[in-house]
Amino acid sequence: MPARDRQRSTLRDPFGHGRTVHRDALTLAWSPRLAELLADLRHALELARVEASHTLERLGTLGGEDVRSGPPTLELAHRLEQVTEATAVEVALLPPPTTPLAIRLEELRVTLEDLLGPSVEPQIHDRALQVLREFVDLVLTLLPPCGDGSDRPLDADLRYGFPDRGPVALGAEQNDAAHVRDRTHRLAPAMNFVGGHPRTGDTAGFPEPPWEKPVMHVIFIEPAFPGYQRDFVRGLAAVGAKVSAVGEAPYEALDAELQGWLANYEQVPSVVHEASLLEAVRTIQRRGWVDRLETTVEAHVLPAARVRAACGIPGTTERTAFLCRDKPAMKDALRDAGVATAQSLGSADAAEIRAFAESVGFPVIVKPRKAAGAAGTYRADDAKQLDGILDEVGVGRGNDVAVEEFVEGHEGFYDTLCADGEVVHEFVSHYYPNVLHAMRNRWISPQIIATNRLGAGSYDEVRALGKTVVDALGIGTSATHMEWFFGPKGLKFSEIGCRPPGVNMWDLYAAANDFDIYREWAHLIVTGKPSQKRSLRFSTGMINLRPDRDGRITGYEGVEEIFERFGDHIFAHRLPPVGSVTAPIEGGYKVNAWMHVRHTSYDTLREILDTIGETVKVLAG
Repeated sequence: MPARDRQRSTLRDPFGHGRTVHRDALTLAWSPRLAELLADLRHALELARVEASHTLERLGTLGGEDVRSGPPTLELAHRLEQVTEATAVEVALLPPPTTPLAIRLEELRVTLEDLLGPSVEPQIHDRALQVLREFVDLVLTLLPPCGDGSDRPLDADLRYGFPDRGPVALGAEQNDAAHVRDRTHRLAPAMNFVGGHPRTGDTAGFPEPPWEKPVMHVIFIEPAFPGYQRDFVRGLAAVGAKVSAVGEAPYEALDAELQGWLANYEQVPSVVHEASLLEAVRTIQRRGWVDRLETTVEAHVLPAARVRAACGIPGTTERTAFLCRDKPAMKDALRDAGVATAQSLGSADAAEIRAFAESVGFPVIVKPRKAAGAAGTYRADDAKQLDGILDEVGVGRGNDVAVEEFVEGHEGFYDTLCADGEVVHEFVSHYYPNVLHAMRNRWISPQIIATNRLGAGSYDEVRALGKTVVDALGIGTSATHMEWFFGPKGLKFSEIGCRPPGVNMWDLYAAANDFDIYREWAHLIVTGKPSQKRSLRFSTGMINLRPDRDGRITGYEGVEEIFERFGDHIFAHRLPPVGSVTAPIEGGYKVNAWMHVRHTSYDTLREILDTIGETVKVLAG
């Protein structure tokens, strides 16, 4: 074996036994004595957990108060309450060869000494450490020495778990991003045992370790509403993740298929009420290790990020979530990164807003600081219109808004699936006409078209802009939705969300590329790697068919003709039945009738959508 490879395949014993072992030998030979030791250790840890609960109860902290900033004894008791179950699993289910066992044992030893000492009776502390030491001794007895007698340690990242850190006590924080990436390769939960015992076999002289495949535990926020949320849960279940969920509906309201995908479910009054969300996530954590906390709705992104931080779960950070949610702060950060974007201001002061509008020139755009799409967005063409808008939205009565320079040009969006900050899949779509114009004029049947011409060089600048924005905002493994304008002043950034686009755009991307995008998103969350390729076979589009007035639908014209001519290209549609109440056009692109269409030619698809818009009439009265 070459020296370099030999060095990487060996691990120095950190307990002072003076031995070096093969990493490949970390698949342990199980024995009855080891099983007894593990049972004793689990028992000692359970006693410690109970004592920690009593400590917390005596100090009056079981009502959800965050005790991490309290006295040391209280902090350690809280940590023990949170991590005891995960620690026991770490010991009971040994990691595969890709994770250095001795490092995990060292982490466990440090954790036990830190956590058990101040918060449990001395005899429990002593017994737990005694069992741990016996366990370590038995492990090292079962591991054969290196054939070359090398005494060289592994690289720093293997020696200490990840670069530039000392040994990390399990549970000191529940997760670290690098630590969790390692955990995805480690072990399966206790359900992979048969009759409470590891499966056995024989491979190259060593029994097969007690796991079948890595299982990641993902909590998903709000699995039932909007309706397409279930597809994200389906995707996670399809790639083998253990899925828990937090939602607002009672569990009994979920359909049987959705219930079947979920291992745990916690109901809360509102998923954007951070205290309720935090308590629900901690409840699920107490049942077992949680690897990810995921959400795909704009309003949920920031509360989810804050709960991640409080619970030590990796994923989109609070900083990234805030910058993707607060539009003035977003634009300030991106201007600092050299991104061309509209001048903007966030303010609750009408005088300050008027002065800004005078400085950049009319028209200006007024919108909520935190909103998705064109919801609550206004265009002010002069000072009088601006004053009316500010009064309508409550500026001067405690409400603040984002005010932006109007950017002239064609509007589109660039969507991605990213893994560790790298764009893995990308999609480019176009609005016809621009959103604000479409949402203010009933006679328009607005369209969105996802192009299959991504190979065209004209999109290189959009790609470069998207990557710059992802890097500047620190977006890691996530879906993104970035809006842009292209006009007389060139390409300009508009805004970005750290989540998928709305109005079921992912269904269009799936139909355009012959792949399951929800499963692909889930695969990236669980493994960090893609599993499918986009075909780019079709361009796909949606068209919003609006009623001629508000009221109730009385009938349709031109539908039969359209299906006779283009039925082979229409892959989804909604035509509310006669008598249905119409929805206000400000509600969005899919609140009334609509059609999804695809064609191999982008230009032909545009012609089909134009024909549909000119032919189909939705009558109301």
